[in-house]
Amino acid sequence: MMITDIERFRRELLTALRLRDVEPGRIGEVLAEVDSHLAETGEDPRDAFGAPADYARVVADGRPGLTEGERRTRNAGHALVGGVVGAVSAIGVMAVVRGDETALGLPAWLTLTLGVVAALVGIVLLAVRARIVRDPRTGHPIDWSQRWFVPVVLAGYAALLGVCAGIAALL
Repeated sequence: MMITDIERFRRELLTALRLRDVEPGRIGEVLAEVDSHLAETGEDPRDAFGAPADYARVVADGRPGLTEGERRTRNAGHALVGGVVGAVSAIGVMAVVRGDETALGLPAWLTLTLGVVAALVGIVLLAVRARIVRDPRTGHPIDWSQRWFVPVVLAGYAALLGVCAGIAALL
């Protein structure tokens, strides 16, 4: 399937608006406005609106939200917490598979349980935060990829635990 310039522009604009923490309802409105304008005029989206990132900046200006520095700090914090949770889970599963009694100063089973519970809580919180963007004209979701977020992240986490268990079994 060929992706048209308009579809590519919409995807890039959707991503740019999300990265600027624009509310999902407003994102849907902006995309509907873009669609309407392009349908009426037949213009190229980049000629009409400029680069998606630049247009997203214009849309987001003046709206309450995080500054660029605050966004970077938040994202770095998420990455750090995710890394720690992944490490605790990996250490826990490796200790359980090897038959170790302790891991990180706790019973191995408890280390694994804490890692898994923390990961599941984090995945649920991220899924809740990634609200679905809907087309205000139809009410239908604009981007179906959001429904795959939780299954893909869970599969990745399960794969991480499986790899760690396999490595532990070989040691």
